Amino acid sequence: MNTRMLCRTLSIIVLCTYFAYVGIYGFAWAQQIAQQMPLLLTNDNLVPAHSSPHSFIEFKGETYFGAAGDVGGLWKTNGTADGTELIKNIRLYEPSIHESHAPIIASADYIFFMVDQGPVLDDSRHVYELWRSDGTESGTVRLQQFGQADWGLQNAAIFEDRLYFRGNDAEYGAELWVSNGLIDGTSLFLDINPGEDGSNVDSFAEHNGYLYFSAFDAINGDNVWRTNGSLEATEIAVDIDDTEDHKRDAYDLTVANQSLYFRSFDEELGGELWQSSGTMTGTKLITDSYPSPIGSIAAVSDNLFFENLRTLWHIDGTEQEANYLTSEEVHSMIPADNLLYFWGKSPTDAFDDAYWRSDGTPEGTISLKGFSRFTKPKEATVGDDLYFLSYNRHSGQLFRTDGTSEEVQLVKDLTHVAYPVPLPYPIHATNNGILFGVFDDTVGKELWKSDGTTDGTTLVKDIDTNVIGMRPQDFGTTNNALYFFEFEEIVLQSPMFSLWRSDGTGNGTVLLKTFEPDQFFNADEIRVEGIGSTFFFTQESKLWKTDGTPEGTTALSGVFVYDLEPMGQHLFFAQSGSLWKTNGTEEGTEKIKDVGFGARSNSRLYAANGTLFFRGYTAEHGYELWKSDGTEAGTVLVKDIYEGTDRFSRANSSHPDRLFSHNGILYFAANGGGYADYELWHSDGTEAGTELLKVINPNAEAGSDPKEFTAIGSASGTRTTVSPIFFSADHESYGRELWYTDGTADGTQLFLDIREGEEGSDPAHITSMGNYILFRATDGQNGAELWRSDGTVDGTSMVTDIRVGAYGTQLGPLLRIGDTVYFSANDGIHGAELWKSDGTASGTMMLFDLNPGLPSSTPRNLTYRDGVLYFSANDGVNGVQLRSISVQAPLSLDVVEEPEETPSIEHYIPFFSVNGLP
Repeated sequence: MNTRMLCRTLSIIVLCTYFAYVGIYGFAWAQQIAQQMPLLLTNDNLVPAHSSPHSFIEFKGETYFGAAGDVGGLWKTNGTADGTELIKNIRLYEPSIHESHAPIIASADYIFFMVDQGPVLDDSRHVYELWRSDGTESGTVRLQQFGQADWGLQNAAIFEDRLYFRGNDAEYGAELWVSNGLIDGTSLFLDINPGEDGSNVDSFAEHNGYLYFSAFDAINGDNVWRTNGSLEATEIAVDIDDTEDHKRDAYDLTVANQSLYFRSFDEELGGELWQSSGTMTGTKLITDSYPSPIGSIAAVSDNLFFENLRTLWHIDGTEQEANYLTSEEVHSMIPADNLLYFWGKSPTDAFDDAYWRSDGTPEGTISLKGFSRFTKPKEATVGDDLYFLSYNRHSGQLFRTDGTSEEVQLVKDLTHVAYPVPLPYPIHATNNGILFGVFDDTVGKELWKSDGTTDGTTLVKDIDTNVIGMRPQDFGTTNNALYFFEFEEIVLQSPMFSLWRSDGTGNGTVLLKTFEPDQFFNADEIRVEGIGSTFFFTQESKLWKTDGTPEGTTALSGVFVYDLEPMGQHLFFAQSGSLWKTNGTEEGTEKIKDVGFGARSNSRLYAANGTLFFRGYTAEHGYELWKSDGTEAGTVLVKDIYEGTDRFSRANSSHPDRLFSHNGILYFAANGGGYADYELWHSDGTEAGTELLKVINPNAEAGSDPKEFTAIGSASGTRTTVSPIFFSADHESYGRELWYTDGTADGTQLFLDIREGEEGSDPAHITSMGNYILFRATDGQNGAELWRSDGTVDGTSMVTDIRVGAYGTQLGPLLRIGDTVYFSANDGIHGAELWKSDGTASGTMMLFDLNPGLPSSTPRNLTYRDGVLYFSANDGVNGVQLRSISVQAPLSLDVVEEPEETPSIEHYIPFFSVNGLP
């Protein structure tokens, strides 16, 4: 047989094998393999993505800045499109509101900045790192990791070509750190206030060869410190806090007319202004003869301006006393080279504000005409010119004034600007004008420039050319379809929500109804539940239902509906302080009983074994545990756990939460009084059978706060399980760790101290897999990773180190489908992508790199129905859209080789390849 004939024979064998495999596992899986990637079910509502330029700084003759999105990181620009280029793709920490909080500063040799590595344990806890760059990709490196940003590097200064800054460390607290731009040269400089609290170093200012700053220590209180760069010469310069109980402080250190000024607050005198030569003997109180309190201060050339009871004052250093300038309710001072701009009351409109400027004399302090504030603008000064961006509900406008004319000039009306625009509102002065970020409905929020003229105000570059997509959210299922909401950001209007239905195919993914924009509507208030083929949801605070058709999508009940919970053939819900139920018809929708429910965040209704439990409120008992069988007579208070009626705090109300049923017993967290906040309770549904199970953390201010209850032996999709029950709880000695209970006080114990010490491993996403559990935890060395336990200490271990190092994987919630869990994880190489695990290292793998390379597709809203896994994700081209994959059979055959640093992880790509065919 010749070679050609052999190839044909092998090809036929391979193809026959393929179609036989398809026949065994079904056509749906074959269709999935042929497409190589998850099905894109929607490609709708495409709006431009934003690079959101921020944190501008001048370095070696060029302007550097941070950008967000898939093309985010450290960038530089010379003001042209071709001269705007990416230095390194990393996630710079983006200031939320004020550009003055921009976490970036430059020495002669390096740019220093903070990088946000994203959520490590949950959305509120991020890892932040100090980086430096010499302007090249290879010279952009990480120096130090911190547990929190501590407001970036606004509390920082360059002194003697070294960076001094406030670094927040778990061991030392917020203390004084130093860096020369090298990894070995970045360390704690001085532990001023030993212990975890730290000295909260702040307000750096260089004066007479020293770096001054404010700091607190337990012995001397809050004072002005200084250093010349050596530990021996680091000392208290001005001991302003001479009170026994440390009621004074020092802040806002500012240098003007060869003196150091700072503010201090005294509980009796209020805010005071001090002037100092940098020594205790050379320090005097400036405002002892003026009324307090002193507000903000600002240095302009050799002049110091300060606000005193909303009036403006001035010190030029030649006289002993300050000069009064104006009484126009001064606030928001903006220093220029020789002028001070500020906001003050408009002389023509008692209900509005206007820009003012001052040269330090009463006659030179005047209001500027041509602009009144509707929304607070963002400003920058170029010399003595003031530029500012102003937004309202219909447009954005760029203004400019040189301070010599009383008229503010409109530079350009940016007619395509939407409101509200993504924060922050950055604007940066250069030698030729300004650079700024502004939202345009054709390109998103991108980089612009202006030389102060209309024609010279133009887009520099559309850095992020991607689209945002439809952003599906609030997924729910019935027995025949998936339902979800689409969030659409409408230019010049409030957000719009639309309801969609999908059967897992592109043609079967259809729009059912679009809800008109409502500026008072909160997306977080959407609740969804399915019963049979009827899908229920809340929208515009009303209860709606749909049968999967546009005409069958109708409002069912009145206003203020929240907390949906199915039980039997009825949907139970809270409406306007009453418990209701419905069978999906108007005549079958009825009120059960008047009982309050309180806040709408998180569901308070919980069905177990034919009984509805919930947190109910009455004026007599406050928030306590209730139950209902669906009738008025059967809706009763289970027990007044904490007697009292305080509805606005946990005092005098138990506020039961995190309800979980197991073998006919309800477990929950509640405040029973006599100990600190939430502890572990259980109930058989009777008053006598509702008892405190155990006080796990009696000495902590917040109690043990038990949550994430689950049990080994639970069946997928059910709430009834067999023992034991595992949960997460906090303890003053162990931190938050994994605990278990068999339903008795003695049988409620710490299961394993995974991370020794007070920080805890923070177990989360605890998921039962039948005879074992999977969960996320950190042991203090490997970051937050996937763990497994069979209910024994020896059988508890990390499944695999998905992301080697201390960062952790940013592992998302686990969705169990059969013997496999699906989740989002970031291995540090491919970004956040879709993974799966069967609880073994070899069975833990990335399914595909949907957004190739370091950018993340960030899969969310994982939902399973009838052999199909649905999720939202961003492929880097179509924005965030609805995707689906079949999970009825193995998704992958081909192995992608793993880089050497993580040899234990296998990545699989879900496609079938036949190589070598003629």
